[in-house]
Amino acid sequence: MSRQLSAIDVPRPIALLCTLFRLQPPRTGFLARNFNDPLFQALRVWTDIGDICENESFDGHRKTIVEHTLNILILPGIHREGRFRGQPSTDTLLTNASTPPSPLPTSQHPSQASTHSFAHPTSDRPGPFYTRDSAGHITHHRDFWDVKDVLGLVPGVSLAQWIGTRLAAKGVAYATSLWGLGGEREREQEQERMEKGMMTSPIPVPVQTQTRTRASSRA
Repeated sequence: MSRQLSAIDVPRPIALLCTLFRLQPPRTGFLARNFNDPLFQALRVWTDIGDICENESFDGHRKTIVEHTLNILILPGIHREGRFRGQPSTDTLLTNASTPPSPLPTSQHPSQASTHSFAHPTSDRPGPFYTRDSAGHITHHRDFWDVKDVLGLVPGVSLAQWIGTRLAAKGVAYATSLWGLGGEREREQEQERMEKGMMTSPIPVPVQTQTRTRASSRA
């Protein structure tokens, strides 16, 4: 994924129109100037590889833990240092200076030298996609993200989701109460109709009939 999304740029409008409608790109004039250059950089993605831990259990199973970070930089053009390149950066998202450097080489994006980096797993900042033990080492890393986790990274989405969940629960409870009141009213009306029907119906009176038999004798 990092290779497919390593560099995403937004093309210029004239280049986009020529590509969509299969038009011949202009070769001279104002429109031909910087035709192939992107309008701005939209996304840069690269991977940093940290420590690699390998151990073997008593039953012969070997386990390898690779510490890596997927860096996603949105609009990298606004993160450049510009004329203050010679001064050290004071961004809080940079790796803590007290952390010892890793002896393993890291694969960095070419634009990383002029951009700020995100929180690295070796720093003390907590991460939503990896867990640490008491010693501060990464014990588990999540490689698959769902929509809920990605939206949780956006500021304010968790609060909006909490409010929406509470409102939805209130709505379901209110609808259930209305449905229950409607059912109770129907049962009460049915019971009233049955009681009225029993009161207005005539009481049946038992009728006794006597049958007489005649005996005839022939001489």
